[in-house]
Amino acid sequence: GRALADLEKAGSYEGRHADGHHLAAQALVALGNLSDAEAEVDKALRVSPHLGRALLLRAEIRRRLGRAAEALSDWQAVFEKFPYLLNAEERGRVAALLGR
Repeated sequence: GRALADLEKAGSYEGRHADGHHLAAQALVALGNLSDAEAEVDKALRVSPHLGRALLLRAEIRRRLGRAAEALSDWQAVFEKFPYLLNAEERGRVAALLGR
């Protein structure tokens, strides 16, 4: 409700604040609104294409939406470009999914 409205307002000041969109996406996931969360993550990635945390969040959103191929694509990007965002177990799981 109010917290989400405040996040949206904060993110709209510049329209180019990736962290604001990422925070809004996290809030929307917590509320179970995955479609709008994905839209916010996409906005964050348009502003900052190298925001690895946003790729991780989008992978999880897409997994929950049943879009495994798209989720795997995001996990692969994280695995290759931002491996430090994954712990050893997560790296192992993604590597297995990628057949590596």
